Amino acid sequence: WSLHTDTRECLGGRTEILRRGDTWDLRTGYPIPLGDLFPRRTPVRKLLCQTAEAEIRRQEAAGMARYHEKWRQELRRNFNRENYYVTPEGLQFFWQMYAIAPWAEGVPTFSLPFGEQGCAWPIPESLIRLQT
Repeated sequence: WSLHTDTRECLGGRTEILRRGDTWDLRTGYPIPLGDLFPRRTPVRKLLCQTAEAEIRRQEAAGMARYHEKWRQELRRNFNRENYYVTPEGLQFFWQMYAIAPWAEGVPTFSLPFGEQGCAWPIPESLIRLQT
């Protein structure tokens, strides 16, 4: 079972969104740690930061989004292993609002499809039910 929730707060005339991701193994009743979605010894933080960096470069080159001037440093500094959820397409991981981009960009979310870079391959049995 995987989902994300957004909490909105109005602060000084602006709406701030705080996103929380939750992924649970329904058989055990325990949360699934991010590292369990990858083969053992996968450098998960490095992999996800590189994936986000490639997407940010693509978005900025296409004029689709703007990020802070020092977004590369902020990617690593603000990385949180709990900021993820799973969809049928793959792993969705995110940074909180303002962490790497201005307010207008909302909560920057990136995707790593199942099977790419070792993401959940093979897909854990507990997640197969999520996709059917």
